[in-house]
Amino acid sequence: MELSTIKESVSNELDFLESRLKIRSKTNVSLINQLGAHIIHSGGKRMRPLILILSSKLGRDVDSQIVTDAAVVIEFIHAATLLHDDVVDMSEIRHSKDTANTIWGNKGAVLVGDFLYSRAFEIIVEINSTEIYKTLAHTTNTIAQGEVMQLMNIENTKLTEKDYMEIIYRKTAILFEASAKIGGISSSCDESQIESLQKYGYHFGIAYQLRNDFLDYFGSRSETGKNLTEDLIEGKVTLPIIHSLENCTDIERSSIEEAIVGENSSTQSDEIIHILKRNKSDLYLQDKIENDIRFDTIWRRPTKSFGSGAKFYNFSINGEDMGSFENPNAEQSGHSNKLLWSLSKLDLDIKTDLNLIKKRYKELAKKHHPDIKGNSKNSIDKFREIVEAYNYLLERYKK
Repeated sequence: MELSTIKESVSNELDFLESRLKIRSKTNVSLINQLGAHIIHSGGKRMRPLILILSSKLGRDVDSQIVTDAAVVIEFIHAATLLHDDVVDMSEIRHSKDTANTIWGNKGAVLVGDFLYSRAFEIIVEINSTEIYKTLAHTTNTIAQGEVMQLMNIENTKLTEKDYMEIIYRKTAILFEASAKIGGISSSCDESQIESLQKYGYHFGIAYQLRNDFLDYFGSRSETGKNLTEDLIEGKVTLPIIHSLENCTDIERSSIEEAIVGENSSTQSDEIIHILKRNKSDLYLQDKIENDIRFDTIWRRPTKSFGSGAKFYNFSINGEDMGSFENPNAEQSGHSNKLLWSLSKLDLDIKTDLNLIKKRYKELAKKHHPDIKGNSKNSIDKFREIVEAYNYLLERYKK
């Protein structure tokens, strides 16, 4: 599913978020307004707030004000980390635009980043939720640790994959994890739902960072909004480099190490990319990304519309009609349809033979069929989850 399609499903919430970002970032200090607007409205995809908003749809008691305020907090924290990162990394380009520190200098960028952090925590106090406060306090502290760990490992060609994965969890994935978790908290999800959302956010965040790592060497500026091989130039040892160092020849190792610690890294970019591809580090990274997407949860729309006002739910498996069941919440307002489908709960090995997948899901569908379980919302939700996961797998893994 295209990102634009997912955004369209929550377009009203995202529009309201944009207006709140403008209002809550405005002050009587002109530099804060200019620099804050530059980073907040510089073309980011709003992925973290989007995950928070979508996750809130899983609950039955959504507080839209808390959801929006929490989304603002998440985006302010993200923007603050970008401002600080660009100063530390001496970056000049982000989202195909000059970075704030390039335009206004390092001091201004750091101080406005501090402002966004403090404004975020003002809003957290207004939300007045102990669980949300605890989550974000832990998250911001962990992000800071991750940034320091990354700084400590600049030009460290002995960095292991295990240690690197810990760094990207702390500096990147944890904010996605917090976004999904807070979406569940703000809509009164139960403990198991919040745990599943948190797990989804973790895997999404890891895949997101690994994708950035991939694009830094194998993408283009049009895709990333940044210069190619920036990580190499900044001396950052990311997973493509780690993998190649574990599989390369001695001559290749010398070239990689020279590029990482040397002052002429930009002139060696083509050579390093060639080495990475020769060692199949691009394919290794793609597999890692797929694993994080595949083995936990997936965002997936139903094959047919499940609007909250719909009178009936309609299901089909591989074109076979499974029946139409009355929606118990047809007259209720809000969004009863779930955009989050969990594969992890279905205890299925995706690498299993396709015929076994078909058999497994038909058994599950029969077991949880509303005609057997009763025409309740819980039975319909469970049945819908099974059907959607099944159709997803057929679409992705059909021979």
